[in-house]
Amino acid sequence: MDGERLEAIGKMMMAEIGQLVKAAEAGARSGQVVALAGMEEQVQQVMRRGAGQALGLIASAVREGAELEVRCQCGQLCRYKGKQGRQQETLVGQLRYRRGYYYCRQCGRGRYPVDEAMAMAPGQFSRKLQEAMALAGTLEAFGPAAKRIKSIVGIVVSASTVQRVTEGCGAMLEARQAQERQRLLAGEEPSAVECEQTRSEGQHWVVEFDAAKGHFRDDWHEVKVGVVCLAERQVGEEAQEQGKVKAVRASYTTHVGSVDDAGAKLYAEAVRRGIRPWQDTVVCLADGAPSNWNQFALHFPLRVEILDWYHAMEHVWAAGKAGLGEGTDKTKAWVEQQETLLWQGSTEAVIEAVEALARTTALDVVAREGRYLRTNQERINYARFREQGYPIGSGAVESACKRLVGARLKGPGMRWTAAGAQAVLNLCAALAGERWEQEWPLTRPMPMAA
Repeated sequence: MDGERLEAIGKMMMAEIGQLVKAAEAGARSGQVVALAGMEEQVQQVMRRGAGQALGLIASAVREGAELEVRCQCGQLCRYKGKQGRQQETLVGQLRYRRGYYYCRQCGRGRYPVDEAMAMAPGQFSRKLQEAMALAGTLEAFGPAAKRIKSIVGIVVSASTVQRVTEGCGAMLEARQAQERQRLLAGEEPSAVECEQTRSEGQHWVVEFDAAKGHFRDDWHEVKVGVVCLAERQVGEEAQEQGKVKAVRASYTTHVGSVDDAGAKLYAEAVRRGIRPWQDTVVCLADGAPSNWNQFALHFPLRVEILDWYHAMEHVWAAGKAGLGEGTDKTKAWVEQQETLLWQGSTEAVIEAVEALARTTALDVVAREGRYLRTNQERINYARFREQGYPIGSGAVESACKRLVGARLKGPGMRWTAAGAQAVLNLCAALAGERWEQEWPLTRPMPMAA
């Protein structure tokens, strides 16, 4: 490394900081407030200028080794075609350097050995800076995210730039996950299963499925959300008596599109987490939409289907209100009686009560609720489910709908394209599932085919 250039960078930085020190001293002597925040910003800019130049020295050092002998993938020696300059904004400063361009006459391929040796990201931003922008664009709207980048990193970027980087990274993650998904659907083993996801004694694998609305440029559309987690009993005498369980180590899937593709994503995530559907019993929790049960049946042959408790009670309430009157004491007493029976496991008694009410009132709406409960009879045996330590409420996926779709897609004035929404949701799911570090490397552009 050029020692003289390195020393010059150090002198430049110390001179600029020295000027700041003198200015601060003069301000203090004259009674001015020398705000630390202002000093931080100025020192930050000094550090960025120095760090950018230091990165340039590193690039120069790498070039000395990377360009000694450059061979193409085909094995032929590449010809040197001259130097080309490049600059890239990084998390710590602007990197400027010159590197050699090499060309293979046999294959017609060009190469920049320094870029390859340093794993340089394409475009004007380094991978670390791209990650900072994508993380900010995942957490909040692109406009505020751009301001956050300036405030924290000291780089001015536009909202559209944050959007482009965030959606581009999320789209690449989608493409990589699609490749893995195709392998898993074909029956192959996942490339890597997280060792910490092994199911412990007393825990049960759970998958949940639901949907939320997102505002797209043409209209409101459903976004399917899936959850894969482990359920374990809560500690404490009261919790044990009530059969309370909690979801732990949840991971998430999202899909803007068909329910079949959403189901495939949920299956792939389950297998990636360590579930073996052909040998593991999986608790499948959802509301009563037939498409949910169809996807569960397609992907999880050994399953226990559970209708979310609150959805079941909504149908009991609907029958009571329609048959006995809205807001009456009689309705409240009747519903509370059915709720107690349902909790205790007397599912047949509850269904018969609704069917009897339908006959008495001759109302189609009450009869429809009776048919609904009869269809889901095996899915509402809540006493048995609690005894087994299974969850009976789909709170995990309902929370995910709010945290992912609601919090990120439903901001004031937001109108999404399907591709943009999916890209951002991919990153939201990675962040919510505490898998950002594992998923971020998958957002790197795929290598060009040989």
